[in-house]
Amino acid sequence: MVQGVTLSAIGVLDVDGLHLPDTPLMPIRGAIRHIGDLYVGARRHGLTQLWVTTAWARAAGLPEPAALIKGLTGTPRHLRHPFIDDALGDLHAFPEGLAPWVSLDKKGEAGAGLAVAFPGYDENATWGEGTDAATLLAALTAYAAAVGTPYVRSPGKTGTDLMVALGRRGGRRDPVTDWPVPARETTTVRDTVWMRTLAPAERGRAYLHSYDKNAAWLGACANVELGLGDLKERTTGGDPGAGGGVPFDPKLPGYWCARVAGAAEQWYCTPTIVRALERGQAVAISHAHVWTRHSRALASWYARLRDARAALYADTTPAGRLALDVFKLTYAVAISSLAGQWHKPDSPLYRPDWRHAILAQGAANLSRAIERMDAAGRTPVAVNIDCVYIVSDEPDAVAACPPTITLGTGLGHFKVHDAGVPLAPLLPAFGLRDEGRATTPLTMGVGMKRLLSLIREVMGAGEHDAWESGGEG
Repeated sequence: MVQGVTLSAIGVLDVDGLHLPDTPLMPIRGAIRHIGDLYVGARRHGLTQLWVTTAWARAAGLPEPAALIKGLTGTPRHLRHPFIDDALGDLHAFPEGLAPWVSLDKKGEAGAGLAVAFPGYDENATWGEGTDAATLLAALTAYAAAVGTPYVRSPGKTGTDLMVALGRRGGRRDPVTDWPVPARETTTVRDTVWMRTLAPAERGRAYLHSYDKNAAWLGACANVELGLGDLKERTTGGDPGAGGGVPFDPKLPGYWCARVAGAAEQWYCTPTIVRALERGQAVAISHAHVWTRHSRALASWYARLRDARAALYADTTPAGRLALDVFKLTYAVAISSLAGQWHKPDSPLYRPDWRHAILAQGAANLSRAIERMDAAGRTPVAVNIDCVYIVSDEPDAVAACPPTITLGTGLGHFKVHDAGVPLAPLLPAFGLRDEGRATTPLTMGVGMKRLLSLIREVMGAGEHDAWESGGEG
């Protein structure tokens, strides 16, 4: 039993029959004319989810994935098709067309309905990528067992639904009714991306290695304080630079309009100001929006997903690997969707401040790790979100790893991302010619994109995913 849903309520339909957990393969007798026939058969077996393989869809004459995806329209995106239309006399369908996920219920009939999933049509998750029915079923049940709830519709919805479910256990959390400007701006907290000029000794190093921090956003959820209820505005008429500004309280989550280290005034989240003060930087705050009522609201969500992540990493079967791939999207997309503009401003799922605080906490945690690397004499030459880059004469990335970070699969650990990339062809990204002479000033975003492009060229790899924030987190 998983959150009120038995794992036996999930089935996979393939050309050879219906696959159910711990049950012999069940052949399909009779023609399936439309999705209503799937509904009748699936409900007869007590299913609440029926997953349809691409092979079965193809044999049934349904559109090929590439063709259907091009034709999707509306919200949710769908394609009108007789396979759905011919069943609408007796059934409600949402959406009323072919889609990655179609919810069905019988008109005039109370009780649980049926979700029919077409993973081959889904661009947001990898359930349908080259897997047979048995592997898909095993992956779905492994995911549900680890996370404590079945996958529903998309990674982001599954993750946010779990946030809401676990959040209810923590008591009432009133929505914010008046969002300040920094909360509504998605760029209030930006990804950490920087490169520095290579020191003369570094320009002659042989290799570049990079190390990606595991699930950095998820790890930040463990102890980040998040606001509850309405904000309180704090202002002062005094000159912040002359000591007349708003006093900083590190216990209060919120937004602080401040000059940090003499830079131009801008909005910062609490974890960023905390980190600036740790580094001894001057902070002058002119006004703030803070929550006086707050908690570690995602601590239980973090704990559930931390344990799920460990369980799925321990499952080295093909099904376990597939479930893990989708699981990584579950927390990353859920965190990103907290700022989704499709939410109503008073929705409990619209918490752009939570997303900002998580990103700021993750960046502060990485900054502390980099400081420890600095102290050990292994200063990174570049940082891209949660990935640090170093240069070395050691060809082996494990041997070259800075001693202050731990390689492994656990939260807080790092994993090798790029290993043994020859440095000389990458020098143009650092504004250097091959012989090491400076040519152009470094421009951070442009330089990082150039670096990733050169790494792809040198290593002959496919898409380099480090530029995408929130992949593994």
